Amino acid sequence: MVWAGMASDGNRAPLIFVEEGVKVDQAVYFYLLSEEVVPWVQREYQPTPLVFQQDGDPSHTSK
Repeated sequence: MVWAGMASDGNRAPLIFVEEGVKVDQAVYFYLLSEEVVPWVQREYQPTPLVFQQDGDPSHTSK
């Protein structure tokens, strides 16, 4: 699986590749966000306020 992100200004996050066979559950998704996505956002946009949007995939929500 590949995770891709883009910003309204056209900037694109580096692609994040998930190894074949890995189930992207809430823990894996949180890890990807905290270790890959958030550092990229901070480097590119801090201190600009941002809105993070995602689709309704079950791994994007926790219970």
